[in-house]
Amino acid sequence: MTRTFDEIMKTALDTCIKISTQSNEQNLYELVVVECMDIAGCDSGTLYLCRDDGLEFVNTKVLSCNINKGKNGKKIDMPHIPYYTDGEVKNVAAHSALFGRTINIEDVYDDARYKYGPGRYDDYMDYHSKSMLVIPLKDTENDVTGVLQLVNCLDEAGNIIPFSAECEKIVEVIARHAAAVLCNLHYVEEIKLSMWSFVQAMSTVIDERTPYNGEHTRKVARYSKRIAERVNVHYYNGDTKEYFDQVRMKNLVFAAMLHDIGKMVVPLSVMNKSTKLGEKLKDIRNRYEQIRLNLKIDLLENRIENDEYKSKLDYLNEAENYIKDINKRVEYIDNTGDKIEEIGRLCYVTENGISIPYLTQDEKECLKIKKGTLTNKERNIMQSHVEMTEKILDNVHFDKSMALVPKWASAHHEMLDGSGYPKHLKGDEICFESRILAVVDIYDALTSADRPYKQPMPVADAFSILDNMVDSGKLDVTIVTYLKEVVNEGSRYVKGGNIQDII
Repeated sequence: MTRTFDEIMKTALDTCIKISTQSNEQNLYELVVVECMDIAGCDSGTLYLCRDDGLEFVNTKVLSCNINKGKNGKKIDMPHIPYYTDGEVKNVAAHSALFGRTINIEDVYDDARYKYGPGRYDDYMDYHSKSMLVIPLKDTENDVTGVLQLVNCLDEAGNIIPFSAECEKIVEVIARHAAAVLCNLHYVEEIKLSMWSFVQAMSTVIDERTPYNGEHTRKVARYSKRIAERVNVHYYNGDTKEYFDQVRMKNLVFAAMLHDIGKMVVPLSVMNKSTKLGEKLKDIRNRYEQIRLNLKIDLLENRIENDEYKSKLDYLNEAENYIKDINKRVEYIDNTGDKIEEIGRLCYVTENGISIPYLTQDEKECLKIKKGTLTNKERNIMQSHVEMTEKILDNVHFDKSMALVPKWASAHHEMLDGSGYPKHLKGDEICFESRILAVVDIYDALTSADRPYKQPMPVADAFSILDNMVDSGKLDVTIVTYLKEVVNEGSRYVKGGNIQDII
């Protein structure tokens, strides 16, 4: 049935609206071909994209031959159309792309203006082209990004007729609009790629800054994603109301990749402190060697007797060995204070009245650490990385779809009972995503094999600790359960990789 001009215009406007709402590039290609073929009333349509080596077939449809290639982004197995052949432009679509011109031909095999007809492709497709409308897709910068080629306009009886001037103008407008939308989609994709690159770069800096982090960031991201996938399984089973769509899933991964970004400003002397004394042990060794030399001089110059020399030397050696032993012990110890205080009260006074202490106040404080390697002051510095994570991410522009990433990332040390940090959030104040990060962060810290100051904890022991934290009201029991399911599925989830692989 012949449509009126008003009906065609309404269809064209509807098409422009459909194009404007597209967020998928492949769907846009197919939509342009199908809708323009419908408006033009033609038998065939092909959309090409401009590449460095020529025009790439991305979508082609031929009604009479029941051909529909390029659907759902599937690659079309056809060679690119070269822009030049033997130094000449020998294809009408290439001409349109190179010169940005619309070309309307009544009969491609009988047209004095264009001697480069589509015979080779007709033979390839077993088709006969006659009338043709070729329109360049020009983006907002007036650059040609592709070509739309419509073939064989048909009347009501199915006879091939030329494409009308009105049809040409309408399709030109649609093609121009499609090119602009496609350009915007590319801009959006570039922005996403820039954000992904930023996240990837920052996570690399975090992990590479200290050998004790290894691939911690990427493993936290992988575990977090797998937990979110388990959440979705339980959602479909009706076991939970939580659900991770594609955007929420990506944002969780972003938060995981950025959760330790605040460690960039933590001093390496704290970050890399694998023993209680850290670099301070060298100072003690140097002082003790100085004391030994002075004692030897005292003996040689008869300021002390041999028995006193031997007694003081034995005590010094005993004290140094004790300090060395305590220094490297990171497990809980509770009976060192008196001995450290005893050693710390001693000092050697040189002939010139200079005091050389067996231990300084800072050294005593370090050696009295009951568990781990950090003093209270150093632990506060280390914990400040969470606040710095929030400050750093607050200065990064996240679009509205990613607005919660900083909040999720900066709350990964909060505990449900309020004992976490930095804000001591409790219960429902802690979002589901941050609860995931908290569980995964602890688990990887316990089981990681790249911490030279401790052996990796067996999985069963790590989960025993997590279960105890659940029982004491610190961690979400559901998330710990999901993590167990993830770990039981296989070790592939702890591998590193870049952010695109994780997502």
